[in-house]
Amino acid sequence: MHTKTITIHALDNCGSGLQAYALQQYLLSKGIDNEIIDYRPWYIHNNGRPLDWKFFVKRVVFGKGIRQRRTIYDNFIKNFLKVTPKKYTSLKALKDDELKADCFIAGSDQIWNSYFECGKDLAYYLDFVGNQKKVSYAASLGRTRFDRKKMDFMKKYVGKFDMVTVREKSAIKVMESIGIPAVQVCDPTLLLDAEAYRKNEVKLMDGNYILVYLTQASDLLDKAIERLRKKYKAQVVYVGSFLNRCKCDVNLRNVGPWEFVGLIDNAKYVIAGSFHASVFSCLLKKSFSVLPYENNIRMKELLNRLDLQDRFINSEDDLNIVDQEITPEKFDLIHKQIINWKKNSEVNFLKKIIEE
Repeated sequence: MHTKTITIHALDNCGSGLQAYALQQYLLSKGIDNEIIDYRPWYIHNNGRPLDWKFFVKRVVFGKGIRQRRTIYDNFIKNFLKVTPKKYTSLKALKDDELKADCFIAGSDQIWNSYFECGKDLAYYLDFVGNQKKVSYAASLGRTRFDRKKMDFMKKYVGKFDMVTVREKSAIKVMESIGIPAVQVCDPTLLLDAEAYRKNEVKLMDGNYILVYLTQASDLLDKAIERLRKKYKAQVVYVGSFLNRCKCDVNLRNVGPWEFVGLIDNAKYVIAGSFHASVFSCLLKKSFSVLPYENNIRMKELLNRLDLQDRFINSEDDLNIVDQEITPEKFDLIHKQIINWKKNSEVNFLKKIIEE
């Protein structure tokens, strides 16, 4: 069976790159040939958002760093992802090429999040595919409420899919409300075990450090950091912005997917501001707490599923969370839950696309 996937693989974002890698490696390991469509629309140059004055200012101020980081991601795609020989920059180019496959897969990550340009882009709804099979894997909507125009849009285009699987449980309700049956599956990064990532990880830091990944600047964040700094007597490493967003000792600006894995794997503690920082903290068995960068429905559902809902820092009353490490016994339970989730996802997705 030959499959083609369209997903968000070319952003300068560690989680996006790793979820693309994970789904492809999983399919290949099951004997299913897979190729990622190398789709790079204009908006990937601004992290999935429209081009505005901030984009151009950033290019002037941090131009060298941006180019260096782009090189890291291009090398990741070249060396670790199997992509189409041709790059596509528009829906028209995809339609003109009339790509063929036994099955086209949309997802994972926030491909249908209308806060970002990808959620409005018909390419991620496989509108360039003719009569061939169309399915989604762990597509995320990014939120739970939509206006009528967006609901009609999803009904029209998602309604053409042969099978719909989503990442969040809340997305099932949204789909059902417009008459589309959907099933929840795990994020593709959970389809691989820790060793599948460790074999490629790059170690950037030696010594004792606390990792802070992709969080917003706040007094609450600084207070959590100071508490951890005293506890571990460790330096603080921040990743996720060219600007310092916390009281850190080191700001690593050019971090790719494998550096991201290495930083989590070798940290004493992680403060996660993103979905995938939380996922990899669980996979690599690192104590962590969550200070979400933006809307947190994705992380809430993830942590609820893994019985880690107590890891959120929402106010100063929650700062004692950083004193409570996740025990080895708790991590064993988490991994059992991940294994069960993976098995259910295999039943609801992989076996169905093979059988059908």
